[in-house]
Amino acid sequence: MRAALLLVGAIWGVTSPFLQCNDTHDTSPQGEHILKRTLRLLTNTKFIVPYLLNQVGSVLYYFLLRDYKLPVAVPLANSLSFLFTYITEVCLDTQLLQTFTDPVGLAGALLIVTGAAVCLQN
Repeated sequence: MRAALLLVGAIWGVTSPFLQCNDTHDTSPQGEHILKRTLRLLTNTKFIVPYLLNQVGSVLYYFLLRDYKLPVAVPLANSLSFLFTYITEVCLDTQLLQTFTDPVGLAGALLIVTGAAVCLQN
């Protein structure tokens, strides 16, 4: 079951950079009708596929909350989401080696893994 929380963190973490990347390319005028903008967003496959995967992770998380204590499940899933977001953004970056050896990012990743291990010891 703990692997399911890892899966939730992975789904959320991997889809977040794609949601941010594909949402910011909206070049429609500000005064355009909200229904048109929403329809354009929902028909954009580069946005809707990561969004739907993210929602699958949210539904899985919802069902996992009945099996786990909140003080364990919430920080574990969210911190793993941060870790997977960092890894995904590093992989999407063109300067992969320079970004992955960033001491601040590596220290943050190490702290997240350490915190997740502490949560799992409970």
